[in-house]
Amino acid sequence: MAEVADRLVLFTHALREHGVPVGTSEGIDAALAAQTLGFADRDRLRAGLASALTGSPAERAIFDPLFDLYFPLAVGVRAVEDRDLLAELSTALAQNDSLDQLAVDAVTQHGRVGSGWSAQQTLQQLRPERAIAGAVKGDGGFSQAYERDELRARVGRFRELVEAEARRRNAEIRGVEQISRYAVDKTLLERDLLGLGPGDLAALKAELVPLAKKLAARLRARETARGPIDVRRTMRSSMSTGGVPMDPVYRKRSKHRPDLVVLADLSGSVGGFSMFTLLLLKALHSHFRRLRVLGFVSSAADITDLITGDLLSGSLTYWALERPELTRRGRSSNYEQSLRDLAAADGLTSRTTLLILGDARSNHARPDLDTLETIRRTVRRVYWLNPEARSRWDTGDSVASAYGQIVPMHEVRTAAGLRHFVERVL
Repeated sequence: MAEVADRLVLFTHALREHGVPVGTSEGIDAALAAQTLGFADRDRLRAGLASALTGSPAERAIFDPLFDLYFPLAVGVRAVEDRDLLAELSTALAQNDSLDQLAVDAVTQHGRVGSGWSAQQTLQQLRPERAIAGAVKGDGGFSQAYERDELRARVGRFRELVEAEARRRNAEIRGVEQISRYAVDKTLLERDLLGLGPGDLAALKAELVPLAKKLAARLRARETARGPIDVRRTMRSSMSTGGVPMDPVYRKRSKHRPDLVVLADLSGSVGGFSMFTLLLLKALHSHFRRLRVLGFVSSAADITDLITGDLLSGSLTYWALERPELTRRGRSSNYEQSLRDLAAADGLTSRTTLLILGDARSNHARPDLDTLETIRRTVRRVYWLNPEARSRWDTGDSVASAYGQIVPMHEVRTAAGLRHFVERVL
């Protein structure tokens, strides 16, 4: 039983690492659910733990593959003889039979790659979508179309079972923690922004409103928080109680709403990161006295109206690459020219907080550290957000450390990391 308890602890840690907010109370609820439900019925255990540890469909999508790794259906590999699995899959689809064992046998027959197992190879060789044609029983029209949709959904489920089985086998070879870390997606807020595709970025934009509301509430709480105790006024007010300070008097916290200027790299390598960051800042614009945005590819230009208005739909990078004012020196990032354009622009004052968004890769152009130093001395504060992993800084054409010696450079790879930066620093 102790081994099961340890596995449950590791499972909750894995959920937390993948962005599912599992705290102590949720962990206790999961332990009580496991103790009550037992381990004889795996599906019942899965449902009980999911109700204790997840709170949304997105979290459940992470929970299920991790559950399969930490509480596997089986161990080891059973040998099977070669047979026509596609025909068996077609029959199983037509008769609505279980697909679990077929998925296990498919990985055994088609998924061996070196010392491990590949779900991708299994599905490429089997091509399970071909089984749909042999499973359709309708006579045309609406009923047959509906039946095909149902069969496609079941084939999708079969693909998930194949992926789960390949993960389970690889976990036995390489370790559960390693496979869970690299083979199971994290929540959108915890995933690397540079690795997100167009569909992921669109889904991430849907998270902007709740994310902005949470951040706005915390920023308001900080703005209205009282300052430190005013010792002199506290002692003066305590005269009525014989010098006992019953009612402390607090200093009023002075409000500082900065002028925020953003210099954003809009090139293809970091365009998605910049766009999400700008949309988040737009949602929080009331917490700044003024918001001004300069975008750049090889040259910088003011795009404040585009960001603060509702003029942009689609990819910001595609839009930027077609703007001559942003591409005067080509269609690749040029930090040397863009920093000079920023220094020559109006609006940088001692009240300004400057935010630079980019990966500090300037395609071997001069970094122009002197201009950045001049800008740093002009503004109140400056921060550089770099969406690349710190391990990649100073590789290739990156001059991250050189810029980082002049201004603080923060590794911000995820939406959760960006939230943390805005909440703690800005």
